[in-house]
Amino acid sequence: MALGGWLRRRFAVTSRAFLSANPKIKSEVETVGVVLTGYIKVSRSECRVIQQHLAQHIQNTRQEAGCLAFEVNQSAEDDCVFTVFECFKDQAAFESHQARVKVSLWGEVSRNAERVYSIETRDAATSVKAL
Repeated sequence: MALGGWLRRRFAVTSRAFLSANPKIKSEVETVGVVLTGYIKVSRSECRVIQQHLAQHIQNTRQEAGCLAFEVNQSAEDDCVFTVFECFKDQAAFESHQARVKVSLWGEVSRNAERVYSIETRDAATSVKAL
């Protein structure tokens, strides 16, 4: 099975399960916000460094204003792949997160990671626009 197909199915299940278990977040995501799903893939030589810094990155992100959910999990099938699910209150919160990451230690240690993301924005009328 191709990694891409597996990840698409995994994200669909993970996102639905996460939102179902968190109804407050689900209601907020359905009305406004930015939702990012995808994965990062790192080289075998950089995997240990990523693992060492991931918990701090998650903690820092969850403390950001406007962060509704932030999950990063190492794949059981490939330990160099980390699935990502992010939800931010609005575009400004998402952009603030992106700016912080660029100048952070996490941004430095993960600079070579392959990032494959799908980003959806939702306005107050619940329209969805893929970025």
